Amino acid sequence: MRKLFPLVKSRIGLFMIGAITGILSGFCTSRVITLIKSGLDTVDNIDLDFISQILGFSLIATILGISSGYFMAKITSIVIRQLTQNLSNKILKANYEYIESNSERIVPVLTRDITLLSEFINRIPQFLVSTTTVLVTLYIMFTSDWQLTSFFMIAFLLQVIMIASTLPLVRKLTRKATKYNNNLYSDLGGMVLGLKELSLNEGRRNDYISKVITENLHNWNESEVKRKVLLETTDRLSDLLVFIFSGALMFSGIYFIPIDFHQFKVILPTILFLIPFTTKIASFFRLRSGAMVSLEQITLLGIEVDKEQISSQNSLPKDLDTNKPIIEFSNIKFQYRTQLHENALEFGPLNLTINQNEITFIIGGNGSGKTTFSKILTGLYTPKSGDIYYNQTPINEGNLLSYRDVFSAYYADSHIFEHLSHVNSEFLEKNGSSFIQLLEMDSKVEIDKEKFNSTKLSYGQKSRLALIANMLDNKEIYLFDEWAANQDPYFKGIFYQKILPLLKELGKTIIVISHDEKYFDIADKIIELKEGMIAN
Repeated sequence: MRKLFPLVKSRIGLFMIGAITGILSGFCTSRVITLIKSGLDTVDNIDLDFISQILGFSLIATILGISSGYFMAKITSIVIRQLTQNLSNKILKANYEYIESNSERIVPVLTRDITLLSEFINRIPQFLVSTTTVLVTLYIMFTSDWQLTSFFMIAFLLQVIMIASTLPLVRKLTRKATKYNNNLYSDLGGMVLGLKELSLNEGRRNDYISKVITENLHNWNESEVKRKVLLETTDRLSDLLVFIFSGALMFSGIYFIPIDFHQFKVILPTILFLIPFTTKIASFFRLRSGAMVSLEQITLLGIEVDKEQISSQNSLPKDLDTNKPIIEFSNIKFQYRTQLHENALEFGPLNLTINQNEITFIIGGNGSGKTTFSKILTGLYTPKSGDIYYNQTPINEGNLLSYRDVFSAYYADSHIFEHLSHVNSEFLEKNGSSFIQLLEMDSKVEIDKEKFNSTKLSYGQKSRLALIANMLDNKEIYLFDEWAANQDPYFKGIFYQKILPLLKELGKTIIVISHDEKYFDIADKIIELKEGMIAN
């Protein structure tokens, strides 16, 4: 609970109300159990007041229990919303290279781990009700017959010791299962991304299923089976312990220890009443083991992402000097962070300029560094050395986010966001329909309430819709990485002969990565890259 406190401290009042109502529900539940015990003690206690109290306390316990669940559900929704929002915000402001190389880790944390933590917080009311019920009932029983109650308390203590001793192993198995589950997430993600390749190659498909997915699935299942068998074994042994202890106590009462069997007959059903509550307490602590592993994953990711945060507070100047290059690269070198330093492929040095309101084509063969260049250009990748200038303003960490914001970029794997509420409403109303008609998508999609009403399209149609979304961004600079590569000649013509001139007419600066020699005459400047971004 100590590790959980930082998550709920912002709503500590709500948390305390949920905790108090849960504890009061436990008191009322304990009162119902002790009333039943009094009825078992003597039938003289069973009267109209007896049944009225049972009904009354049962109803209050139920209302308080539901209230506690409601307050904790509110806390959970707030905690999960804050966790998800804060982590998402950090991720979106972190170094792009780090996020790109760790995306397979991030998705399970944002989905599975946060969900498990949510489930654990939701179990707190049940834990408080059960714990209060057990403790208060045992205390009342202890005051009425301390000897017999002490014997049963020994059994409960043995249960606690048994469960506590298994928790480290449960956590160890949970960590292993989490590790293999993360690998499985990665494998399944790879299967979806490589669906075409796997569908067309039976050998690769069978190999991927039998050796890649199956191996991690087997390891995950093995860890999960061990964990669940351990939990089930502990549950059954806990129940068995109470039964055996009760039988042994009865046997001892006949031959060794003087026991009041009338009291025993009254106390035993009460003890049996408590078993479901002790089971819920045990389940809570087991769930806590898994939740703490999830919290470790969330915390670790948060720490790593914090280290990768871009401290960008400054804005770029709004007024542009049209007589100066809008972008300038000076001795830019880049090296992928995922490669070993001594063997890393280094791009550069690269020196170039891009002028405002011009169409610049970036050409070169495969592996020449065009896409890497585009990510350095847009501020997604950070150069190892050298300087980037935006209208003579040097780009650094302090103004990097502002620099990124001057671009609208299309990549082959660009995601289409259906919502357009970020777009200036006047610009959207003026140009939305005309852009859609220009790319002949009016029969497939329209803009309704500041969003596209459909994104379920063919690959070529999705590329055209992505282009429409880019144009609606209304940015200073547009970058298109091989947009026309998968379009038929007709739409290639529309792109080069209508879209690019239109954007230029709107005062935009356009950079196009292209192999389409047929349309090179449209460019104001052509820059050829080869051998690791070294320009001719």
